[in-house]
Amino acid sequence: ASDGLGWDGLDSDGSVRAGKPLDRFLHEQGAPPLAQRTPVLSVGSNASPAQIRRKMANAGLQAVVPITRVRVHGLVVGVSAHVSKPGYVPATPVAEPAAASDMWVLWLDPAALRAMDGTEPNYQRIRLSSRYPVRLRPGPLGLAVRGCSVYISRHGHLIDRGGKPRTLTDQATLIAGLLADVPALMTLAGTTPGEWIRRTRDEGVRDGIRAHFLAAGIVRQSGIDGGRDPRRG
Repeated sequence: ASDGLGWDGLDSDGSVRAGKPLDRFLHEQGAPPLAQRTPVLSVGSNASPAQIRRKMANAGLQAVVPITRVRVHGLVVGVSAHVSKPGYVPATPVAEPAAASDMWVLWLDPAALRAMDGTEPNYQRIRLSSRYPVRLRPGPLGLAVRGCSVYISRHGHLIDRGGKPRTLTDQATLIAGLLADVPALMTLAGTTPGEWIRRTRDEGVRDGIRAHFLAAGIVRQSGIDGGRDPRRG
């Protein structure tokens, strides 16, 4: 893709699957090299090239954003304890020591990173510790991605009836499950996923849902061992 989006990873020698080294491609595009980019683990919608393209366009940027496949140890994709403006329940990473998850990394130049930070008011970007190794795919022994950051929800994550982190599914299944597990939500958010989406256009309803999550005792903090928030200097 001419905009650098949608590549499915680097080969073990650091080249794009099409056969051209990524840094050479970035140079030809007049874009910053990998050494000037921050690797950011994408969870949920940020793994979508269309979503990244939209966010960059909204910031007035024509950024080249390579996306590579990775395997991450110690993290799973969980569910944030809040509702987004469009009414969806978004993703957040959660610590799970025995887990190995296939995810994606965005390679963001400084301007793209600032733009991305501006789209994530409900999240804190932290630098992952070495407890969560990130390696390029394919292959079980891919190159390590060092200095990787990730956005974690400021609201915590949801757990299921067994106390385990609730895992991200399609929204209809996720919302139906929440309504079944927390019946008090039905008065506020309706009895179906469609009604939930319509009602949560109201900020007061979204705030009320967060309060019900807390009252039901199904909210936990991510447990991710990370460094400082890079945005705070």
